[in-house]
Amino acid sequence: MTPELPQNFELRCGDVHPVRCNVAIRAMSREEVTSRMRAHGAIAHGFTPGWYHPARIATIERACVA
Repeated sequence: MTPELPQNFELRCGDVHPVRCNVAIRAMSREEVTSRMRAHGAIAHGFTPGWYHPARIATIERACVA
């Protein structure tokens, strides 16, 4: 059994998406949190790739807390 890697960054969906959603995304980097948050937004809320324009992606990355 291998030990779980630390998930150093975290972001709640409702903090960056215009929905009431308390799902927390955790990962080892801001980039990975952003990628997972985009996937969550698409699957859970129907946000399309076009919705994630560069400024929105930058906002998500800045919102990640360590």
